[in-house]
Amino acid sequence: MLAGCGLMLNWAVTSFAKKPHEPSGDGYGIWRQPDGLLFAVADGSGSGHKAAETTELCLKTLDASTGHLEADFQRCHQALKRGRGAALALIRINDETGMMTWAAVGDVDGTLFGHADGGRTPEGGLTRIGGTLGLTFNGVAPQSQLLRPGSLIVLTTDGVRREFAQDISPDVTAAAAAEQILPAFRRPDDDSLVLVIELRALQ
Repeated sequence: MLAGCGLMLNWAVTSFAKKPHEPSGDGYGIWRQPDGLLFAVADGSGSGHKAAETTELCLKTLDASTGHLEADFQRCHQALKRGRGAALALIRINDETGMMTWAAVGDVDGTLFGHADGGRTPEGGLTRIGGTLGLTFNGVAPQSQLLRPGSLIVLTTDGVRREFAQDISPDVTAAAAAEQILPAFRRPDDDSLVLVIELRALQ
């Protein structure tokens, strides 16, 4: 619950590994912070054990987050310098205002959908800066958008085709969206992950 802004948040995640008997190099994390929530989706370069270790280190580094996205990206970049690098998307939602701030480095996508006129319409996209944390870091471009009841946020790694945005139904829940998107739009030659965040009015 985001009691300060009168919103209830539900989330769901689904992932597939490129090879069934190896760990996925795509991962996610969620942290409760004093005045909000932090969500992360990380994609370690390549696949298999080395990619999974890189992603785990990236997410572990975010345990020390202070709620400032630019500092979080810089901290992860420094932590990954001895590895193969990773793409990373971060979302921070303020508990009092319902304002979302998000940013990404590398090939991780994000789309914000609104609920209006009986359908889901894209209201904004995640601004990505090229690079790979641990190897090349060119800064970030955080953007802020106000969340409202009916907002739906979808984060995907590059193992998911972008066409999924055309099939988001009006009343889909976070769990149903995650379960529908990944099997239908994942690329079989890569690890893949989808994280869906759904906002509803607090009853």
